[in-house]
Amino acid sequence: MARSEYANIAAERWTSLPAQFRRPGTSGHSQNQKRGRPLDSFLEGPVYVPTIALLFVTDIPYGRIFSINPVRAEWSLVIEYGGEPNGMAWNPISRTIVIADFKQGILSLVPKLENLKRSPLATTVNDSKDPMIWL
Repeated sequence: MARSEYANIAAERWTSLPAQFRRPGTSGHSQNQKRGRPLDSFLEGPVYVPTIALLFVTDIPYGRIFSINPVRAEWSLVIEYGGEPNGMAWNPISRTIVIADFKQGILSLVPKLENLKRSPLATTVNDSKDPMIWL
């Protein structure tokens, strides 16, 4: 496909975080990463789980994970915890979402049970903000 064929692609807003989930203010994340600028959310790490037909996103500053129904664009709070989740991946073998978290390391989430647990193979190194896996 020639490069000029991509020139006419327009992005459209599909959905955005509903007002009831917005938290105007500052957090540890906004102090450290955004120079103290207030944030109501900072969404990252989208992952689609085909077996339950849901899209999941993280909210880094407030330690939240949301699911989004892609048909109705409905948001649900799956879990809120004392972390800063910034990335996710679906593991089809264990049927879990693997979460990279600035504070907690590598975590796993069973999407249907909403059961967040720390992976025994995960840790942060030297107080690094980037999680590392030791195998």
